[in-house]
Amino acid sequence: MSFDRFLNWLLDRIDPWLLQWEATGLGLWVLAAACLPLLVLASWLVGWLRKRRRGQAILAALRAGSRGTIEFRRGPGAWGFVAALTPAPDPFREFSVSFRAMSIFDPVDCLRRLTGAPPSRLHIWAILQRTPEAELVWERGQVPARALGRGPGRTLWEIHRLSLGGAEYATRGLNAGALRYAFTDLYARFHAGLQWVVVQREGAPQFEVVMAGSALAAHEVSALLATIRALGRAARIG
Repeated sequence: MSFDRFLNWLLDRIDPWLLQWEATGLGLWVLAAACLPLLVLASWLVGWLRKRRRGQAILAALRAGSRGTIEFRRGPGAWGFVAALTPAPDPFREFSVSFRAMSIFDPVDCLRRLTGAPPSRLHIWAILQRTPEAELVWERGQVPARALGRGPGRTLWEIHRLSLGGAEYATRGLNAGALRYAFTDLYARFHAGLQWVVVQREGAPQFEVVMAGSALAAHEVSALLATIRALGRAARIG
């Protein structure tokens, strides 16, 4: 039986049902019920492809900007990846990156956002080759409250306000001028997506930068890495 003959045979069998649906007004509802899963599947596929392409672009930019080897801890996949750069770029002893991708076209991601899951983000955490002499804490939209206490045998945290946007951040160290300058440069370049910056002597991670993934273009990754390296070098000047 040819394909055309099969289609005609199938139509002959279901045509009475189709006529009945049309007569009772059920045809539109049946069509909508049949199309809805296809639309959800198509939307998920578009979201999956966009996240996969985005992750590949970020990875390519990391390779170009670090000139090292990327060792994957998880992934890579359409959801993102967790990886370490080896050798770690100077002035770091260890340097790790995670990228979590999300898409408004992916129904699963939309449900996750409704339940409070964080959006797409690039998370960098590292350990410096030497203990930082100066420290810094900044969090978007908040006064760095955890930096307001007095550590035993240590100087007080000092609160500063950036002229750009009026953001407040805290530093600690006898000579935090270089670190303040490097952070101001980082903030000026990437303030639209910057979420969190920490440089600390104690605790883990020792060095941390979090960016909103949607606010970072792939071609900006190299500049971000260079600015983060400058921030790390400045932390060693105390």
